[in-house]
Amino acid sequence: MTVSKTNKSEASVSIADLGMTLEEVSGQSLDLVAREGARMILEAALNEEVDAFLNRGWYERKAESPPGYRNGSRTRKLQCGSGEVVVRKPKIVGAANHSRAR
Repeated sequence: MTVSKTNKSEASVSIADLGMTLEEVSGQSLDLVAREGARMILEAALNEEVDAFLNRGWYERKAESPPGYRNGSRTRKLQCGSGEVVVRKPKIVGAANHSRAR
């Protein structure tokens, strides 16, 4: 996913970012592309929230970080305007209070 340097609120997602080819998208409804884009954005937001909560990224170790670590993910189904979206939600283990990242 790329973000324009001139206007940071404008993000663009290419078909390749969605893991699709032009042949797969051709003839499909725009809803398919919208759902996949929504899935990518939601998963990125969830991962960033977990990074902020744990005060570190994937495979990163810090002495001053709160206790807890990632332990895989689980899928959740969400309903959006273009249909159902299946999102991988990261799991956190060992944290004292991780309700923000649920």
